[in-house]
Amino acid sequence: LVLGLTNVRNLYDNWVVGNQLRGKFVISDKDWSFGDVIELNSWVQYEINSSVSLSSRVEFIEQDSIAGSNPMIMAPVQTANPKNYGGQEIQLGLGINMLTSIFPGHADRIGIEFFIPIEQDKNGLQLATDYQLPVGYQKSF
Repeated sequence: LVLGLTNVRNLYDNWVVGNQLRGKFVISDKDWSFGDVIELNSWVQYEINSSVSLSSRVEFIEQDSIAGSNPMIMAPVQTANPKNYGGQEIQLGLGINMLTSIFPGHADRIGIEFFIPIEQDKNGLQLATDYQLPVGYQKSF
């Protein structure tokens, strides 16, 4: 079950601020399930012109450990231990969104965001989250 609440406000002419609280909750955890996740995002966006905007955001994620066990995931290795999953992370994101015409019809949106890990408190033994560079494409019909 995914629940979310988003608040967006326009400030001045070219500035937008927003917050989003989102939760992913397991509704059936009889045998095995990923842990519940709570995400809080706060962002500021500046519109340079009608086609380009810059953004920055802070993202907080808290994820519970895996619940239950699965006989297909049983081995004497760290990755099979459900306690080595989840934890807390804080990341800083810097991004750019561009409207362009790649295909016919409405404008295409290309978004690029660069995430920098600020703080991490992982459960058990896990690798740290490194820098991330998500790239997205959106087409409206």
